[in-house]
Amino acid sequence: MRIDEVSEFLGLPVENKEFDAFLTEHGIQNRPVFKGTPVENIILPKQGLVLKFDTRGGYQRRYGPQPEEGGMIFSSVQVYGAVNDSCLAQYPGALPYGLSFKSTLEDALGIFKESTVNHQSGRNWVHVWYGYRGHTLALCFLPDSEGISFLALSRLLSSRPSSSIDG
Repeated sequence: MRIDEVSEFLGLPVENKEFDAFLTEHGIQNRPVFKGTPVENIILPKQGLVLKFDTRGGYQRRYGPQPEEGGMIFSSVQVYGAVNDSCLAQYPGALPYGLSFKSTLEDALGIFKESTVNHQSGRNWVHVWYGYRGHTLALCFLPDSEGISFLALSRLLSSRPSSSIDG
């Protein structure tokens, strides 16, 4: 499963026929169902990939109106590099926007300019860009310019800070 393919389904419910067929085509039989927690994940450890799903209400609060009705809404895709704290294999596919897992913060700033927000996460540093080509992009950088631990891609948040970029 490639990030560029699956990201086309962001904002759709698991009940969407095309999304359901895509998941089935990639060997995913279980579908997220609300079980009392607002977020459910499909984790593909050997592919280094996580698909995140929010409840309808949670999704609408974070991202705004959804294109079609449904239960759990596909809200974010995360891909992991070889060095991560999630025990996932490295995602084997190409990263979007010309990035690789060896990309540094300086490389990312050259592509996306200044991040909208950033924060430390353990020894790593997470930078988030709101509004890059209609998406929210988060990159977790390893210390000492060792590259990217993970990349998360979602639709543009509806309640984002005003300093978004349009890339």
